[in-house]
Amino acid sequence: MTANNLLTDLPQELSTQIFNECDFLSILSLRKVCHATREFIDDLKPISDFPFITLVINKNWLGLRLKNGVKHHEVFYVKYQKHEKGCVMTWSTEYGEGQGKKKLLDGCNFMELFLNEFNLVMKFHPHFKGFDLQVFTDTMAPEILKAFKKIKVEYLKLGVWNPEIASQMLPFFDPTTLNILQICSHRVDAELEKSFIDLTEIAKLDHWKTVKSLDIDTFYVVYDIPGFLHFTEVAISWQRISYEMIFNLMETMVQAHSLRYLLIKSDNIENDERLIQTFGEPFVEQVTSEHRRDIWYFRIPESEEILEFVISTKVMSLIDFPSVVLHKVLNELDLFSILTLRKVSHGLRSFIDDSTLLRNSNFPPKIRLELNEEFILLELGTKTIQYEKHQCQVLWKKDSEDWSRGKSKMFEDENFEELFLKDFEIVLKLNNSRKMECFELGIQDIDSKIDIFSSEFKAKEVILKVSEPDQVLKFLPFFDAGTLEKLVLMEAEMQEEEDEEHEERFDSTRISKLPQWKHAKNIEVQGLNVAPKIEDFLHFSTVKVYFESVPYQEIVLLKEKFATSSTLTRFKIFFDYITDDEQLQVALGESFKELDDGLHGQERWFFGISNCPEIVELVITTMGSIVYSRVDRDSVPGGAVIRG
Repeated sequence: MTANNLLTDLPQELSTQIFNECDFLSILSLRKVCHATREFIDDLKPISDFPFITLVINKNWLGLRLKNGVKHHEVFYVKYQKHEKGCVMTWSTEYGEGQGKKKLLDGCNFMELFLNEFNLVMKFHPHFKGFDLQVFTDTMAPEILKAFKKIKVEYLKLGVWNPEIASQMLPFFDPTTLNILQICSHRVDAELEKSFIDLTEIAKLDHWKTVKSLDIDTFYVVYDIPGFLHFTEVAISWQRISYEMIFNLMETMVQAHSLRYLLIKSDNIENDERLIQTFGEPFVEQVTSEHRRDIWYFRIPESEEILEFVISTKVMSLIDFPSVVLHKVLNELDLFSILTLRKVSHGLRSFIDDSTLLRNSNFPPKIRLELNEEFILLELGTKTIQYEKHQCQVLWKKDSEDWSRGKSKMFEDENFEELFLKDFEIVLKLNNSRKMECFELGIQDIDSKIDIFSSEFKAKEVILKVSEPDQVLKFLPFFDAGTLEKLVLMEAEMQEEEDEEHEERFDSTRISKLPQWKHAKNIEVQGLNVAPKIEDFLHFSTVKVYFESVPYQEIVLLKEKFATSSTLTRFKIFFDYITDDEQLQVALGESFKELDDGLHGQERWFFGISNCPEIVELVITTMGSIVYSRVDRDSVPGGAVIRG
């Protein structure tokens, strides 16, 4: 007996009503139940209500966002991410952001999975009010291009790295329905350092004739004004506007019948005396102390309407400020903002690099630096900059942001390590005048030849994530010994096959000779099997270290050294076993035993210190730890013995 497919066996009117009440996520899930359900849904084409769609295209992931009108949720977002085992698929909504569902689909190609479901979207909903296509690659994959077949949209937004992508993608949208076209740049400096877009090829398309509203203000447009007169609204950018261009523009606008609004942005507008000589004195509107609008009004022949012509003064850029003012501005910014400004323009970059007056007070308390073959990560407090080898891309984000929502910029013909070093030189320059709380350095690429330090770095706490002593010997000398108070050595993140190759003991002999080791007050060694040489640690105030095996003689020696030390206050050892542990009772006397549940507990010894009200406490737990510390006599439990 075979099981019935309940949904498809229901009367068509009832099953149609059920499917029409499902949101799009449920539709996608139901299509994966069985072939019969999939065919039923594909033939039925349930009612879908998502008039606005966003498609995000990256090299290693694709995103699909459906907005407004979606049943049960105003926004539905699904992400298809490449994974070494297949595809990681993530679902989320605006209400449940951060609580979305995630699933690894073994053996699935992220591109094929996306295309299957994107084709389903197009099948259910062939006409959109708005389509936002965001392309974060220089070229489009052929597989994606095949999925676009004259999509009907009213408003189209094309966000691109490469302006040529715009002319490549526009033919895939139906010109008969397109009313509004917006083309924008993804580059982080698009507003301040625009690239050029040549509209010659786009103007040959039917879309150019049917669109009513055009917005391209984050590229410098290369195209003459007469080519825009058939639009109703236009917003564009020109690199430079001369007096002659303004004069010709005025004559053209008076004759234009369709064009109702024209906005031209420019970094260089010649608002000189010839304008007043030609058009007369303007009406001046002082919007703010930095913003002024010069307005002229002109009659239009045979029309009751008038033409308003406005020149808004350019807001002064940072590089235009006097150097003394710019230095004050920069010194009020945090380090993340200064490094971001270096990417805005060559002028700002040169000013920051050449400045000897930067005394930034908003230095982050902690900096984390991670070196890898494929990227370098620089974390400044709650903000992060990542320098990627692939396409020499730099990404910025705040702690609460996902990388996909951060900002990014590609640097052609540049080296990602050199870009990082130039930024880090600013960090070193600003660090010379202050002591920061913590600096963390992680070295995943053990063969990296990059020299990151050109001068000593001042930090109270230094965390080095390493896999061998030579890395400590290479980087620790670059930290100011007089500033260093705490040193933490940790095992770097390694591949599983590499872990077995680094199981030998971590010999501290050469490291202990460095001045940084000698001047630090506190030391922690985590995840590294250190050779048990107690004498290398006796000058510290607090010690936390792991010894695989501890000879009982070292425990006895440490008791004598601890009692006479003028610096040691706490010494903690994690261990796997103690050699000849039965000799401890002979050497130290009988312990005071404490058991919590019969299985776990601890042994305690107490030793007096000559001419001192405090005593030394030794605790050895069954969980594998040894702790020496100084305590008050009042903390000794009843029945315990204080030995001399």
